[in-house]
Amino acid sequence: MSLKPYAVKKTWRKITEFPLYEISAMAEVREKLSGRILTPGYNNKGRHYHLLGDGKVYARSAVKLLTEAYPDLVEANRNWRFIPEFEDYQISSDGQIRDRWTLLIVCRMSDKVTQFRRTFDGKQRSISIKKLRNRAFPELKAL
Repeated sequence: MSLKPYAVKKTWRKITEFPLYEISAMAEVREKLSGRILTPGYNNKGRHYHLLGDGKVYARSAVKLLTEAYPDLVEANRNWRFIPEFEDYQISSDGQIRDRWTLLIVCRMSDKVTQFRRTFDGKQRSISIKKLRNRAFPELKAL
C-alpha cells in the first residue's frame, strides 16, 4: 500500500502595496508574473521579504504582509496559542485543543473532560487542560 501525500491548493492574494507580488496563507510571497516564490530573509524581528515598488527595494515583515492580505485568517487564529509540551497542537482561551495542521478540534474542556491525553514514544501522557490553558494564557490564570 502506498501512502501519497494529499495536495492542498494554495490560495494567493494580491499584496496591495506591491501589486507585482502575491502572498499565500502560509506567508509565502511570489512574483505575480513569473510565479517564482521569493526566498525570505530573517533578522531579529523575524521573517521578511525584499519587494520592488516604485523603482526601489523595500523590506516588509511577512507578518505585516500576511495580516494585510488575510485579516480574516489572523482574526480566526487570534485566540489560539501553541502548547509547548505538545508541539502539534494549539489551545484556545476557552480550553479547546486543535491539531495545528488540520485545525480540527481534538479535545474540549468540559465537566466530563478535564485531561488531554496523547501517546509519545509508546507512553501515554496526560495533563490537565486547565493547566495547559493557564500556561498558554497566563493572563487568564486568575479566572
